[in-house]
Amino acid sequence: MLRNRFYRPLVFTLFGLTAPLFAQNKYIVVDLGSLGGTDASRAATAARGINNLGQVVGDSTLADGTNRGFRTAPNMPINPLTDAIGTLGGLTSSGAAINDSGQITGVSGTGLPGPFGSEIMRAYRADPGQPLVDLGTLAGPAGGVNGFNNSNGNAISNEGRVVGSADVAPNNCFAVAHGFRTGPNQPILPDSNLSRPDDIGTLVSIFSLSGCFSSVAFGINTLGLTVGDSRAPVAGNVDHAVKWLGPLTGIIDLGTLPGGKNSIAWAVNDLAIAVGQSEVASNPFPFDGPTHAFASVGDLVIFNRDLGTLGGTFSIAQAINSQVPSTIVGGATTGGDAAIHAFRYNFTFLSNTDVMEDLNNLIPNNSGWVLQGASGVNNLGQIIGSGLHNGVFSAFRLDPLAQALPNLIGILPNLLAGFTPGEINSFSSKLGSANASMAAGNITPAVNQLNAFVNEVQAYQRSGRLSASTATLMIETATDVISSLN
Repeated sequence: MLRNRFYRPLVFTLFGLTAPLFAQNKYIVVDLGSLGGTDASRAATAARGINNLGQVVGDSTLADGTNRGFRTAPNMPINPLTDAIGTLGGLTSSGAAINDSGQITGVSGTGLPGPFGSEIMRAYRADPGQPLVDLGTLAGPAGGVNGFNNSNGNAISNEGRVVGSADVAPNNCFAVAHGFRTGPNQPILPDSNLSRPDDIGTLVSIFSLSGCFSSVAFGINTLGLTVGDSRAPVAGNVDHAVKWLGPLTGIIDLGTLPGGKNSIAWAVNDLAIAVGQSEVASNPFPFDGPTHAFASVGDLVIFNRDLGTLGGTFSIAQAINSQVPSTIVGGATTGGDAAIHAFRYNFTFLSNTDVMEDLNNLIPNNSGWVLQGASGVNNLGQIIGSGLHNGVFSAFRLDPLAQALPNLIGILPNLLAGFTPGEINSFSSKLGSANASMAAGNITPAVNQLNAFVNEVQAYQRSGRLSASTATLMIETATDVISSLN
């Protein structure tokens, strides 16, 4: 199976400011930038995870062309001077996920030679401001068959548990990896140590002529419930989405949507709702059938909902938050499979009216963005992903319109380092007044205050006190809000 990665004027209070609930249906787009790579190399910038503070993790290209993981400050774009993470001794690293403490995981080169000219790659955990910690493998120090001894971190819980995949101890295979789940802030426990088995196993435990069986863990929630996929005990090369709570429950087959053979679970929320992708029809091997995003509820009695598409034959759900209703995000093809767009799906368990929404219809028309895929969503409704910004492949963060101005006010001290408190207050007061006008449903005063804010930013940019990148971030936020209000 192909593994694609890819009005009522009510108000609520956020960060001490009020904002209209109707604005939650729209977003502004923040270009996350890069670690210093040129526009031509920014296709390597990918946003992969976001926590509830608005910190984003992923990987990007440095000015020298080397790929590195990054971790942003809350609600900030990538800062090339501070946000690149290190490595485990190699030249490259990648960030996959971040928890609410700012701990991250992913994979890094070690600089150590592996078999057949390869480099040993390892899953890591990294606390804020600390170096990467090698998590090891299920094979232990001796390594697996032919010396393979790699691992990869895919997700991290708020307790510091990491899940991913790792090579196992020697067996009859050329090389095989299993999904793992570590203990809180612990390395991977090798299979040889049975005091706390971290190996999630597979749906099958025997060998066949088609080779050995593998599994991968892609997501975890605060209870430790882990999801991923495993080779299934079905004729042919078939993978099924799985859940795993621990060795006592064992690995649970989530099956597929009706008509399909293969499925993958990419994420799970604190309500135990897993999301992923499943075939809905099986074409002759090796061709995959049409594939749809799904949501799965339950363990022993599985309820799988087909989330549909945006008009094409393919969709993939990559992330889900823990709100009620839960927001699912991913990517789906449009009519005729001509293009793939990022989507949002608000999942209500007992509803038959939930529909997939194209996120491109929920951002300003003049933003210059084509959102092609969404890879993460937090409990505030912020969404990350990738797409084309004025024709350049870039990573984005979507902020619900209701959060845009409070978020910008919150980061002004970082953006305006060197400005006096009075100067910072001049900016924030205009944004606060605009936000209050929005909350009261007074659109014209809100637009006037935002235009005054833009004029002040431009004046400081002309004077040389504001850099072009900082001014652009501030102006684009304000003008996107204006566009969304009109």
